[in-house]
Amino acid sequence: MYVARAFIRHQIPLGTETVSYKNKENQLKEELAVHRITLTAGKFSLLDYFDDSQYANDGRTQFMNWALMTGGAYDFASDTRGNTWGFLAEYFTPQRTIRFAVTAPSQTANGPNFDLNFPNASAFNLDVRQNIKLWDTDFTLGATAFLNSTRGAVFKDIPNTDTAPDSVIKYRKSYHKKFGGAIYLEQDFQRCAWFANGSWADGKTENWGFTQIDQSIMGGVVLFGYTWSRPNDRIGIAGAINGLSSDQANFLALGGNGFIIGDGETKLPARKSIRNVLFNPC
Repeated sequence: MYVARAFIRHQIPLGTETVSYKNKENQLKEELAVHRITLTAGKFSLLDYFDDSQYANDGRTQFMNWALMTGGAYDFASDTRGNTWGFLAEYFTPQRTIRFAVTAPSQTANGPNFDLNFPNASAFNLDVRQNIKLWDTDFTLGATAFLNSTRGAVFKDIPNTDTAPDSVIKYRKSYHKKFGGAIYLEQDFQRCAWFANGSWADGKTENWGFTQIDQSIMGGVVLFGYTWSRPNDRIGIAGAINGLSSDQANFLALGGNGFIIGDGETKLPARKSIRNVLFNPC
């Protein structure tokens, strides 16, 4: 049996004004203070809270490509299924949300088990989301930053003569830092919406929790079914441009493998970047 989420949550009201919440994912029906602090401890997914778009966050009901589920370079701590153990603190106001989390990364890149050797193994995340009215519509601007400490190998520490497909494993002997962030925008026009996200990671060490992307820009539009009297319908199109750091691109070009990208030794010269362009329907 695999348990995806199991957590304890405590609410600290900061005022008397309340708002009603209905039953939904990660939320029971209850009345909560509009101004509050929420503390959560246990198992959850960082994508439930961080770099979170209404229109490009869930691969089961929205866009399936990983570069459209969140910022492609957002290397959030997780196991193979995308969940983690940790602590989350949230500060809510009507127009602004601030979140901070400390969680456990996996023992191996995209692996099923967690590395609980804190603080050597750790993942710190900070997210700020601001909601404003723009042209009488709901506009959201957000930013996410992360700092991970994992056993991810440093690409420049791997000799050019030792880039066989699985050679990276023996260079996972000590902990190294990795940092990055994402900026996201979205605007709801009631009958349609648009969204965009730009993300970046330093790319000096292996991608560890999510996927092998070090820079990404993505965006798209979604049409709601009000026009044809089916308000729950969604039709969307989105695209992403992804890139790798020069350190990782050189490692792969010389024959190295990551946990997703890599085809063994090639005759290609080292390249400064490897990019792909994709477009996905909703």
